[in-house]
Amino acid sequence: MMQEHLSLINRTRTILEKYATSRDSKDEAVMAEIIHLLDRAKTPTQQLDAFLHDLARTVRKLFEFSEVCVGIRDTSDGMFRYKVCLGYRVGAQEARKRIVYSPDEMTDDMLYPAVQIGRRTRFYLSENQAFKETEREAFNRPSMLGKERPSDDVMVEGDYIDFFMLDPDREIIGWLELSNPKDGKWPDKRTIRWLELFASIAGAIVYEREWSGRRR
Repeated sequence: MMQEHLSLINRTRTILEKYATSRDSKDEAVMAEIIHLLDRAKTPTQQLDAFLHDLARTVRKLFEFSEVCVGIRDTSDGMFRYKVCLGYRVGAQEARKRIVYSPDEMTDDMLYPAVQIGRRTRFYLSENQAFKETEREAFNRPSMLGKERPSDDVMVEGDYIDFFMLDPDREIIGWLELSNPKDGKWPDKRTIRWLELFASIAGAIVYEREWSGRRR
């Protein structure tokens, strides 16, 4: 009986190991990082700025975008500002920290034309943008802005993707901004869905920390 029991355990272990190795290791890594991110966010001592930095670092590591920014809506005046910028030269970081967006500007298609996917995701193409000088300074390679796109699937300087953080009323309270992927290509649908999940999680945490109980 004991031998039969051990044999069953071994067979079960073999099946589980085979199943585990057949799963998408990339998805497993993303799920593991989401768990870690949430565990750290539940720590009473973690401030919001620390969470936003943690979010940016996690996304940059998992999805291999060279440039990652996180911004939120300020509770004091209702305006949107960048809080975290990773992968940018010092001058570009400083320029981004000086940029302020109004709520209307965040989704103004005349001012910032975009391809929108649902309520949460917007793709911005460099050739559609009329960058102000203050905005040109916020890019790593401003001299490359306006260069011809070699093919439709390639991201160039000035392209970026925003994933919005929404409150319970589906109003924007923050955003995750990504550009310059290491493979040079626009992300696939699976990556977009994962990033929307990260933005959704971040939105819940930002709302709880900053906006819960407040009236905008």
